[in-house]
Amino acid sequence: MLLELIKRILNRKTLLIGFILVFITGFSLAVIGTLPPDENVPVRIEFSTYSQYTAELNSFFNRTEQNKLIENYTVRGYAIVPKTAAPPEGYPVIIWMHGFAVSAEMQMNYPRLFAKCGFLSIAISQPGHGCSGGYWDMGIQALLGVYSTVEWLVNESPYRTSIDKNRIAVSGHSMGGIVTTRSGIFDNWTNPNTSNPVGTGGLIRSYCAIYCWDDLYSMADTLINDFLGLQDVWNHPAILRLMESWRWLSNHDPSTIEEETRLRSVSNFITGQNIPNYCLITGSGDELTTVKAQCHIMANSTINASGIIEVPWNVIYNQVNGSSNHTWNYGDISAGNARRFVLVPGIGHIQEAFDQTIMQNAVLWLNESMNCTNINTNVPSDINLFYLVKLSGWFLMLIGALGCILPTFSYFSKSKLKVESPRPKIAPNLQIDRQKLLLYSSIPIAVIALSSLIGMQSLTHFWI
Repeated sequence: MLLELIKRILNRKTLLIGFILVFITGFSLAVIGTLPPDENVPVRIEFSTYSQYTAELNSFFNRTEQNKLIENYTVRGYAIVPKTAAPPEGYPVIIWMHGFAVSAEMQMNYPRLFAKCGFLSIAISQPGHGCSGGYWDMGIQALLGVYSTVEWLVNESPYRTSIDKNRIAVSGHSMGGIVTTRSGIFDNWTNPNTSNPVGTGGLIRSYCAIYCWDDLYSMADTLINDFLGLQDVWNHPAILRLMESWRWLSNHDPSTIEEETRLRSVSNFITGQNIPNYCLITGSGDELTTVKAQCHIMANSTINASGIIEVPWNVIYNQVNGSSNHTWNYGDISAGNARRFVLVPGIGHIQEAFDQTIMQNAVLWLNESMNCTNINTNVPSDINLFYLVKLSGWFLMLIGALGCILPTFSYFSKSKLKVESPRPKIAPNLQIDRQKLLLYSSIPIAVIALSSLIGMQSLTHFWI
């Protein structure tokens, strides 16, 4: 009897209705989670990257038109103006950089939080993500987006008269945290090939990265060795073949793999001189890094003009683990060389995207490091509630959409596509299992649907 009941419940019509209801429920939750929690509605923005930054970045990394690393693309995202009145000098600005495989739309909780606290927030989709153009290359191409956003804000945007051009900061999580750190390193770095600054020449005043990696080369080496058991990774034939075909890494020249990977690292570049006021916030349970690795980044950020690390990594490690607030501070904000490392106990990588303690520390740092006025540093909790409701809705929509594929195909194949007249036997000996054919044909459709909902040049422009 129980088996019969299960068979009735799991018939095609019931499954189809069930998944449709799941999709409708998800749609409703996504709409509810989209409602702006007491701040202005995000406004869509769009602009093209600026060729002067494209040229400087390619020149700095010794690239020519034939093997260029950076290309112009269209940046799309959102601007959120606070409801509070602007200070006399204008609103301080936060440029938010989302993580890998999502988009500006999918990480709007941080920009909304900043706007609610009094910052004018700019959330842009990184290249190859959301509705922005360009391609994903592990964050070097994204430098062009950051510097172009500052240029657009200051000189061409409708907000140029209402912002404080002396208080612009960049913040981001995961891949966004890596881009945040890199953009700080190169923003005021003089290009030895042209004598021009690589970035904006110092218009960005503060940086707040939520997670970063220290050395991609060594990290990738360790991960590949641990998970695949490969030794001498970069000379392995399979890895060489893969890198030859991936433009973002080797530009079809396997001999440059190590060079290309290192230039995407942080510890190989960061010093006490080349990045202004910098904060790194990380959960102690982050699965993609270690506390020791994060301490190495901060230690290298104290390298003085003689190339000496002024604060060793183990000193920072003992400080964040031994203090009650798990925080290490160094330098002077007014001098532009302040450093802060905040370790949040028990928080993993995904949780960093919406943890209240991390958000609170980010707002405090951005307020202090830019010496802002009229900023509310008491972080509200309702931002995350709306964010999680929206994510739950998107997840249910995805399940509902994917779940409808097979029963729909199966229903039409058995009930609606019957042919009364005999069909010619083109290949009499060819036996086709129609159910397997439908199952296999639904797989690529499911993959397309999945990729469309995770933010890679996708349906994320459907709504905020």
